[in-house]
Amino acid sequence: MGWRFRKSFRVAPGVRINVSNRGVSATIGGSALSFSVVSSGTFANVSLPGTGISCRERLTEPAGFDGSNGFLFTRIFKNWVQRRTRRRRT
Repeated sequence: MGWRFRKSFRVAPGVRINVSNRGVSATIGGSALSFSVVSSGTFANVSLPGTGISCRERLTEPAGFDGSNGFLFTRIFKNWVQRRTRRRRT
């Protein structure tokens, strides 16, 4: 049996920093819709609060292993908005 650790800090309304034994991540949004930036990529999370039903979809692949992922969240969010805008136009 392995031990696990997880702690979540609310930074601002709708913004959480999560710390665990696997690393640090950021989550933006509420219980029904949120976006998570983790070491394995960026995810969109959709759930029906109170039911235990949820869906998680990968939006991006993991960052490169060279450690040059500065402003990663800004680039990911900008790309997500651009893709979403393109989908609406077509």
